[in-house]
Amino acid sequence: MIRSIAMSLQPQLLLITLLWITAMVGCRPADEVPVAVDTLKQERLDRGSTHDDVSDIEGNQHRLFDHNSNRFRVITFVTTDCPIANVYQPILRELAEDFSEAKIDFFQVNPTRSATIEEAKLHSSDFEITSPMILDSNQAIADRLGAKVTPETFLISPSGEVVYRGRIDDLYVGFGKKRQKPTSHDLRDAINSALALQPISTPTTTPVGCIIQYGHK
Repeated sequence: MIRSIAMSLQPQLLLITLLWITAMVGCRPADEVPVAVDTLKQERLDRGSTHDDVSDIEGNQHRLFDHNSNRFRVITFVTTDCPIANVYQPILRELAEDFSEAKIDFFQVNPTRSATIEEAKLHSSDFEITSPMILDSNQAIADRLGAKVTPETFLISPSGEVVYRGRIDDLYVGFGKKRQKPTSHDLRDAINSALALQPISTPTTTPVGCIIQYGHK
């Protein structure tokens, strides 16, 4: 019966009908999407990788995804030319200083494919960056964590689990829209909770910044 009805339709109407059916078959409820994304992200974190050992711009070796560590790690994605990321450099430096006695390490990762060590060293000098700076020119670290913008920060537990991801604070409400001062210090609060072995009240926030341009996407 369906076939006979379809044959009687005009070609234009048939095409519209087929496109509508295809779209409906491919639709999924919105609440299913984050589950799939989180699963893929956790698979990337659980996999062993040659990118576990990385060098910073000074030649020092680091293991960002060590699953047998006794220390937390904060990984923040930045670039040399993102104005929002640069605004946060004093705050990132302050956080690293405030938690210098705690079991936590701070890293900054530049996912720009064309970035050079010379540019990164100059940037670190100009903005007084004290945390190790790592060039992610093949974007393996950014892809593994699913980073979207700079600055975007990730708090990783000693077991290798991402326990917080998102903004550093809520200073920016949108690109080019800035509060006089932040009202929520999300990363600091997450670190304090994690170090106290307490649940993080808001483990995910939406960062505002410059979009990371992936070479393979």
